[in-house]
Amino acid sequence: MSKSVITNSIYLLSGILAVIGVVLYFFGNEHAFIVFCIGAAGMIALRVMSFKHTDDFRVRRLQNTQFISTLLLLFSGYLMYRQNDIWVLTLMISAVLDLVVMLRMPKND
Repeated sequence: MSKSVITNSIYLLSGILAVIGVVLYFFGNEHAFIVFCIGAAGMIALRVMSFKHTDDFRVRRLQNTQFISTLLLLFSGYLMYRQNDIWVLTLMISAVLDLVVMLRMPKND
C-alpha cells in the first residue's frame, strides 16, 4: 500500500467518525462528542502533516485559512463537550473554509 492510500483511508475514516459523532449528538447521546473528537483528531493530525513550507504566497495564504479551519474544528469539539449549540456554527464555518481551500489549492503534478 502506498502512503497516499493510507493517508486517504485515515482521512475518510476520520470524516466518517466525525459525521457519526454529529448524528449521535442530534439523537441525544451524551458521549457523542468523544466520537466526533476522535474523528476530528485524525483529520487535524493529517492536516498538520500535510502543511508544506513554500515561498508561494497563494499556497501560504490557503494554508493559513486551513489552519483557521482546523482551529474551528477543535473549538467545535470543545463546544460540543460543553453542550453549547454554537458548535454547529463553528463546524459550518470550518466546512466552508475547507471547501474554499480544496477548490483553490493548486494540484501537485
